[in-house]
Amino acid sequence: DRCTPGEGMVLKCAAFALRGTLAHATSPSTIEVLRDALVVVTDGVITNIVQGADADALQSTLHDVTQLAEDSILLPGFVDTHVHPAQVTFAGSGTDRPLLGPTGWLECYTYPAERAWADPTVAAEVSGAGARPAPQ
Repeated sequence: DRCTPGEGMVLKCAAFALRGTLAHATSPSTIEVLRDALVVVTDGVITNIVQGADADALQSTLHDVTQLAEDSILLPGFVDTHVHPAQVTFAGSGTDRPLLGPTGWLECYTYPAERAWADPTVAAEVSGAGARPAPQ
């Protein structure tokens, strides 16, 4: 295991690195692809990203480096940290369905719940707050 309990709730983790192709967004409309990149992670935080000769030099100082397969791409994790109020009533459901399509999660769960919220009484009951309809 790479991590051990540190002070408080913080984990102390041994440094490790991944080497291969990295794709990440530099802005909402731009994707950057770094080929043969070395990504170093220390205590759960990316501390270095280098390429080429810099990657070779840094890698020679590291003990735990995983080489990605030639056809692999390292992508940042996607963590959905938001929820629409109408989704609260069915959170965690529909994981057996695709997102899109006539039998998908959006069609079977999200859209019907959002349509129901057009009724201020439903919105108030589900939210527990004094919900009111949006201005017309």
